[in-house]
Amino acid sequence: MAFQRAHGTNVKIFGVNYGNRFIPEEWMMSESKSRDFFHGIQPGGQEPNCKTSRVSLCDVTDSARMFQWLEHTIQEHDFQRMRDMGVQLVRVPCGYWNWVSYPSDTAPCAPDKRLGNLHKLGSPAQYEPYFHRIFDYAGKYGIKVLLDLHGAPGSQNGQMHSGACLPKSYFVKSGNYLKALEAISNMAAFASRKTNFFGLQVLNEPQNMPMAFLEAYYKKAIVAARRHLAPEIPVILFTWSYDMEYWRNDHFEQKQYGTILWDTHVYHFPEEGEIWTTSTGGLSKAKAAYEEDLQAIKDFHRRQSGGCIVGEFSLAGPTLNAVQNCQLAKWLVTQFCSACHGCVFWNYDGPAISEWNMSKSALAFGINWLALASSIRAPFLPEPTEKLAKQASFQPPRAGHSAPFPTNLGQKSWLPPMHLQQLVHKASQAFAISPVMTMTVQHLPLYKLHVFSLTGDCIATAR
Repeated sequence: MAFQRAHGTNVKIFGVNYGNRFIPEEWMMSESKSRDFFHGIQPGGQEPNCKTSRVSLCDVTDSARMFQWLEHTIQEHDFQRMRDMGVQLVRVPCGYWNWVSYPSDTAPCAPDKRLGNLHKLGSPAQYEPYFHRIFDYAGKYGIKVLLDLHGAPGSQNGQMHSGACLPKSYFVKSGNYLKALEAISNMAAFASRKTNFFGLQVLNEPQNMPMAFLEAYYKKAIVAARRHLAPEIPVILFTWSYDMEYWRNDHFEQKQYGTILWDTHVYHFPEEGEIWTTSTGGLSKAKAAYEEDLQAIKDFHRRQSGGCIVGEFSLAGPTLNAVQNCQLAKWLVTQFCSACHGCVFWNYDGPAISEWNMSKSALAFGINWLALASSIRAPFLPEPTEKLAKQASFQPPRAGHSAPFPTNLGQKSWLPPMHLQQLVHKASQAFAISPVMTMTVQHLPLYKLHVFSLTGDCIATAR
């Protein structure tokens, strides 16, 4: 598979979302007013099929509030904690307004003019230092960054996490999706200069839009991203598991489009009248609810050259005790990593509900995320100092864009010696430790492995 050729056959992704930063969500606020971004803000819109008004980012008009929030919530210690929990990929949800703007008196094409508030909160230049900060912090702790266009112009689903609560999506309007393509191009140009950039997701959780439209948009979005991104850098497309049959085998061929990685999200909750608790067999009921999705993901993953990841999941749904929450976490991570390339938990922090909060779940339930991460895959390999020349088989897509591709594109050309891979695996299993592999290149590659205990002490070194 294209992803495996680029990142190694043993790689399994274990990551976490760093949500509730660029797109604050009211349900994710803590009980403390000092961490409540929406304190004093009145709700201005309703989500689809919802009778109650909910507050969302487009209800906010205070620019200072936005940037105080970013200063408060983007912290280096978050990334250190992620590393300590075994995280090697962080997915960063953001909005189109972080990357493009509109003239002050215009807004996305939609009847609700509150959407104009989004780009008035700040300019892309004002947001840029915070993205630099995230990449720098993540890089310091060996974490790769996935940029995710989580909020699209006109909203792709009308939900709070798109930045606007609306009764329907207006993304299909031509001016809206064209603005999204502009945002994708700017995101790709920015991230292409980052050594710990993993990939670019061009849309999050689209709903109630024609599949033919979504397919056409994805083609254009790939073209916009590939103007700046090498073919081995994943461009990430979203699909719900129930839509996977729509996409034919290797729908966006690697030879033409580069590495395409698909993302899906899986959550399950009890139906009305059902009870999923420890005393009523809730763990077994929750597992059973996931089975159909797991099979769909496994089949779809095999059919696409770049494969698939589960970009969002949580422990929410059943109400379980600490022991069974640990069991559910292990089962979900193992099942997702068996079915596809891996999984990304929602969220790193935020909600008071432990089942949605990786940091809090570790404390409340005693979940050893590091041990789980170490058990399902070898770590991401470090970037080689030099790359091979661009593969001759790759032909960039053409859809009206004539921007030249760089000529120094390539793929990883080495793997660590097998005995070092085995040492990493054995050490991880025996001590539940975090192996960190570094490499120096002179005339020939030299490999040096340092193994650290959970307290930070170096307990083994091999060359």
